[in-house]
Amino acid sequence: LHAGEIKAYIQAHLSEKLTIDLLCKQFSVSPTFLKEGFRRAYGVPIHTYLIRQRLRRAQELICTTRMPIQQIAQSVGYEGMSQFNTAFKREYGMTPGQYRKMSETATLRLF
Repeated sequence: LHAGEIKAYIQAHLSEKLTIDLLCKQFSVSPTFLKEGFRRAYGVPIHTYLIRQRLRRAQELICTTRMPIQQIAQSVGYEGMSQFNTAFKREYGMTPGQYRKMSETATLRLF
């Protein structure tokens, strides 16, 4: 098994409920093998990687679409808004709503 396959699977399934258990079944490996192999390959725990990818995708959607924030949260695998807001703020230092306002202002300045 190659860690890149797991990484690609995560990227393709960001909106789904991804668990260590599900990934172990998907790739027929033990949780220890999965976690250690992924950390060795990418230098971060698989859970941290998953959260960062979800938030990066959300950030991209906030900046490039008019999609409602709640819909964006769901599309990257968050069921609740408060959990999404907290994670987003931890990663980017502001709420998704503030981030959208800032990106709209920045876009206006470019023109």
